[in-house]
Amino acid sequence: MGVFSNFMPGVREVRAPLAAGGIVLLAIAIAFEPHVPDRESATGLFASLIAVKEEIGPVGQGIVVAFTAYLLGSVVQAATSGSIQRTIAYWGPESKQNDASLEDRTPLGEFTIRWVRMAFAQIQEAFGMTQAELVDSGRLKGLIFHERQRSLLGVTGKPKSPTELVANRLAKAIVGDARITQGRLLGAEPEWFSEVDRLEAEAELREAIELPLLALGAVCALRVSSTTVGLAIFAGVAAFVVALGRQGVERRRRAEATLVDAVIVGRVKPAPLERFEADLATALARAEAASDGRHAAPAGS
Repeated sequence: MGVFSNFMPGVREVRAPLAAGGIVLLAIAIAFEPHVPDRESATGLFASLIAVKEEIGPVGQGIVVAFTAYLLGSVVQAATSGSIQRTIAYWGPESKQNDASLEDRTPLGEFTIRWVRMAFAQIQEAFGMTQAELVDSGRLKGLIFHERQRSLLGVTGKPKSPTELVANRLAKAIVGDARITQGRLLGAEPEWFSEVDRLEAEAELREAIELPLLALGAVCALRVSSTTVGLAIFAGVAAFVVALGRQGVERRRRAEATLVDAVIVGRVKPAPLERFEADLATALARAEAASDGRHAAPAGS
């Protein structure tokens, strides 16, 4: 069982580029097949390739094809993975909102924003002041989120509350650290890590093969004699790719939702959230000390 579990991460790393590269190789083979000479008429490079093919045998051919597919797929995946999702995000209505990025509306970002709002409500109740008054009073001086509030209010010039400014910025930091947070699960909670990793691997596989499938569909459409049939083939492949893209988005959100669940139940904690919690504890301690001082003042006088 231990050997199998150690073997699985390797499979997870190679299957997406191998699938993407295999589809690209298939598209190339279909596109250039009419121009490849047979064994009797081959000369030059084609003759050498045919000779090498016969020399290495079926097993060697399989190894060469798999290795070439992996290398090609790695390049394709790095260049195009998630391109459809990024295009939709760029041209979608959410991209035109200035105060919050798409990252803030991921499950991890949404959880962070809700958590920060509740934390600031605690601080305001403890001090008996609004957040804007706390920023101006200097009672939270030296705390990371307080300095961040002051800097953000100074440069944005937008009528947005200090709480929302910090919540959005912290959400971006935590979403940006999601990989590190997931890595923390590996040693502490391997079952949680495996579930997040499985969902992410499924999303990556779908994202990696989207554009290769479109290329394959285009090649197949061009190779058929009927324009109508060609258009129908490409339309069908395009619809299939869109469905794959939606599945990839759904699985990536499920992976992040699982990571959020791990944070909520205390299985793992993002580093930015740890720093914010330390500031929150300091702020509440200051409020308690100030409250004790006010209660003790009449007795001292």
